[in-house]
Amino acid sequence: MANRPVYVPMTRAPFYQEWNVEFTYNAGFSTAQKQRNIEAIHSAFLKRKSDAVPLEISSKSLTPLGVNLSAFNLKKHIDSLKIEIPVENVYQGAKKFSRGGPYTDLYYLSPKEAKRDERLSNSGAMR
Repeated sequence: MANRPVYVPMTRAPFYQEWNVEFTYNAGFSTAQKQRNIEAIHSAFLKRKSDAVPLEISSKSLTPLGVNLSAFNLKKHIDSLKIEIPVENVYQGAKKFSRGGPYTDLYYLSPKEAKRDERLSNSGAMR
């Protein structure tokens, strides 16, 4: 069994409520395994809140909306650079470490390449 948070939107601050959901975890890194886990989380959550309409926001989401809202696909306009880049690249490229960063050149890579850049794990503690 595994335990994961599910965030339920609210109309007042803090605008969400966190619910922990226990589900049967499907081990593995394939898209199919990840999507089985998404289905398991949704199923477990719906047992507690049957009127909900869960939305997984990730590149492995079961819905086009969830995929489009993922950090790999959602774009952020950077005025100073006059470009739009994936939120994932903004996140990875802006990190500062004890021995380097930010690595703004990551803005120009694919999100997958930016996330896997070895400097992110070889530059010391994040500050």
